[in-house]
Amino acid sequence: MTDSKVILGISSSPAGLAALRFAVNVARERDVSLWAVRSWVLTSSPRSPQIWAWEQAMEADARRFVHAAFHDALGAVPRDVSLIVRTPPGGAGAALAGYATDEDDLIVVGASRSRWWLRPVVRDALCPVVTVPPPVLARLSGRRLAREAATALSRGAAGLRS
Repeated sequence: MTDSKVILGISSSPAGLAALRFAVNVARERDVSLWAVRSWVLTSSPRSPQIWAWEQAMEADARRFVHAAFHDALGAVPRDVSLIVRTPPGGAGAALAGYATDEDDLIVVGASRSRWWLRPVVRDALCPVVTVPPPVLARLSGRRLAREAATALSRGAAGLRS
């Protein structure tokens, strides 16, 4: 393994799960570690009592979210990839760009409709940034997806009759 890494922004969206699968494959191919990053923001006053307990709860929730995303995308965390989970406080863009310390690193994120958080990643990262689109079926509207499913089912039923 080299010092370079694949840095993955964790999301449970269809594009985020596709990005997770892509990042795992790239980490395997490059034989590098995979850094799974899920940031969180706590909107409270620093004067709040027990803010440290809330911060610990937010971090624990982010870690559970990372493992749930791996379960949803792959069934489990792959054993053949060195996984490092990071759950920093703050915005996703700054967190992802901040973990990129080498030009050979790669940041992978799922494409989203709101791209405002991605600007700091692209602007500040020392390495390439890859956005992975959602799967084709996830891009279809609900009506079109239902129509496509009905067509496929009727073709399958017609094939069974002949």
